[in-house]
Amino acid sequence: MEPAAHIWSGISFKLASVDSRGLAGTVPAVTNRVVWHAVDILDRVLADDPVARIAWPGENKMRRLAASVNQRHPLLGGLFGFVDGHKLPVNTSQEHEVENATYNGWDHSHCISNVFCFAADGTIAYCVLNAPGSWHDSAVAQALYTVIADRTPADLYVAADTAFPVGAAVRGCLRTPLKKGTRLPQDPAARARAIAFDTQLVSARQAAEWGMRALQSGFQILRRPLPFDAARRFKLLNTIVRLHQVRVRLIGTN
Repeated sequence: MEPAAHIWSGISFKLASVDSRGLAGTVPAVTNRVVWHAVDILDRVLADDPVARIAWPGENKMRRLAASVNQRHPLLGGLFGFVDGHKLPVNTSQEHEVENATYNGWDHSHCISNVFCFAADGTIAYCVLNAPGSWHDSAVAQALYTVIADRTPADLYVAADTAFPVGAAVRGCLRTPLKKGTRLPQDPAARARAIAFDTQLVSARQAAEWGMRALQSGFQILRRPLPFDAARRFKLLNTIVRLHQVRVRLIGTN
């Protein structure tokens, strides 16, 4: 393991374990100031660190990732990434407009919406952070749709769940499992192929759930309500996803 990996692992652990209850011998107010000062420093350092970079992969890397997926799921030729949305709890604001934006009527809770695209190697290829919790995942992912359509070869694609609509805008580069009630081909052979493909797609798409688990298990702060201050919350989330990149690339934990 590279020496830097030990350093980043320690930073990651501290960020994950410290909360507003304070550390031994301190009061919450002091702990909060120290933690947010550390987040400010991390944000500036990681912004210039190529190991922490979040970038859509080039075609050669996409094909290498797709080949690794194909070893496990031979029917899914071309699949290199996995998309999923994730809502995180947030503290309520005293401002009515802010509170209304973060309230999700479906879950009956205050939260923010995020969309992640995990590459097959566990890194984050693209993410949308800190969107209002009242937005649907498909609305949050509009910028991702543009990236997929413009920068993905026609024979490669990413997988998502059925919450993400698949339209002409993504040119087949975003595929989802079959929805309940979908009409299958009448030809028995074609029907069998469609079902077999769907079964492997559902299995492979679990990688997105593993990615979410990697974030929440490594950074326990994501399990508690995040600050209602949008700028501070975005800085924290941005720092966490970049630390995730460092952990995957230097330590290999994905």
